[in-house]
Amino acid sequence: MKILNSIRVLIASFHQKIWIVVIFAVLLSALLIPVSFLVKVIFDQAIPNNDVNLLLKLTVALIALMTCNGILSIYTRATILRYTKDAVSNIRNALSEKLLRLSHASYQQADISRIHKILVYDTEKLDNFANAIFSVMIPSACISLCLVIILIILNLQMSLLLLAITPLIILITEFLRRASKKSLSQFQASFESFHKKSLFLLEFNKLIKVSSTQQKEAEHHKSIVRELNNSSLRMAIGFIKMSNYQEVVFSVSSIILLAWGSYTVMQGSMTIGTLMSFYFCLFLLKRYLNTIGSALPSVIEGTDSWQQCTRLLSEQHDETYTGTIQHVFDGKIECRDITFSFGELPLFKNFNLSLRPGETTLVIGPNGSGKSTLVNLILGLYQPHEGTVYASDMAYTQWDIQYLRSKIAVVLQEDTTFQGTILENITYGIPNAGPGAVQEAVQYSGLHEFIESLPEGLHTVIGEKGASLSGGQRQKIAIARCFLAKASLIILDEPTNHLDESTVELIASSLKKQKHTPSVLIITHTERLRSRSDQVIELKTAYA
Repeated sequence: MKILNSIRVLIASFHQKIWIVVIFAVLLSALLIPVSFLVKVIFDQAIPNNDVNLLLKLTVALIALMTCNGILSIYTRATILRYTKDAVSNIRNALSEKLLRLSHASYQQADISRIHKILVYDTEKLDNFANAIFSVMIPSACISLCLVIILIILNLQMSLLLLAITPLIILITEFLRRASKKSLSQFQASFESFHKKSLFLLEFNKLIKVSSTQQKEAEHHKSIVRELNNSSLRMAIGFIKMSNYQEVVFSVSSIILLAWGSYTVMQGSMTIGTLMSFYFCLFLLKRYLNTIGSALPSVIEGTDSWQQCTRLLSEQHDETYTGTIQHVFDGKIECRDITFSFGELPLFKNFNLSLRPGETTLVIGPNGSGKSTLVNLILGLYQPHEGTVYASDMAYTQWDIQYLRSKIAVVLQEDTTFQGTILENITYGIPNAGPGAVQEAVQYSGLHEFIESLPEGLHTVIGEKGASLSGGQRQKIAIARCFLAKASLIILDEPTNHLDESTVELIASSLKKQKHTPSVLIITHTERLRSRSDQVIELKTAYA
């Protein structure tokens, strides 16, 4: 049922294009009808009468028909592949859009390894599944049906004998399919463990080294790889058994049919031409059924991958705000009587805050007092349990939240650099920034001396997560991006963590030099910027 449901949904994504698949398959089947007739004529007329001329004509006709069949088959599969690739691309795009729509809270709680596996591994399996169904199984099934009809027309008695053997083939196939399904589930569980462990080794390499757990992690990884190898072997052997057992049963069936057909020829009940034509069509039927059988592993794997994709797509954890209004934002933010908590103890209870246009607000508090949570509330990543957040006197519930965020520039505590050039990192999200504006942002952030020391300057490539840079350099890049955005509100979350006193002073004075006078919110646990702030909010306890 899962396989049928997966096929149904993919067919729905093709709409009317699915009929093109069927039409091509019918055309391929139609070409086999004269082939069976020509084979019969060769053995019933050309050979008994020693008619070489007729034999040559029939041979040329057979070659022409089979060549046309091959060319049409290639064109059919290429056409179908374009449709399946488009359908799978749409699913990949839908998954990416779903990921981008996830609320921040849901993303923090999500199993990133699982999502990464679905986006990369499962969609590739789904691609193979779609190809197997529409490019292989449906055309092969249509042709097989046509061949069965031809076999019945050629000799009903032998066709009934073949039909009597068919339930055995189906029974063996179903038994092996279920066994393969079980081994596939074991393999997918092993692969997911391997995937998670590999990501852990990559992401926490430094922690592993400083904790002196290399040997322990290596042994653990070896055990996971060993289980992956065993489950992969069991799955592969299961698929081999399914294919070979079908081959053996069909070969035995063919031998029985050949013996029975030869006997009927001896009795004069059937001509040698009919027998050879029947056997030729049986050979083609076997080939197409083997093609269907070889595609079954991809279908079985793809069905489970499809379930993973649909499960992710059906999860209801989208953006916290769904408004649509795009209004002029002047940098004014108000939190009115907001309450927010993680668990029973609220971080904020009836909390009020007002950020006024052009003013700098400093929020000071110890770790755990809710400073970063306040940033997430203002960015619309969290929604207060009670109370309302307003931007330019309009509630967040009315705003197009993505549009509002585009008017806010933020320097987060966590590292936001990515692999690419320094210029690409600075201009991320600001594609139309000119060279002059970039240079100005570099000066304001105190990054200019470092840039000038590099042979390739702004075009220097930095490693993943800025691995080749110091903490201060990464933070300056984020601050430069913030200045470049020309936003109505600038949020600096712990901007002094990796910066010396002179750089902090430079950035503070640069904030005052902005021509568009943005509102500025600085989140910190120190008093260093108190004198440069228009208002100071102190968070002293677990909740404000």
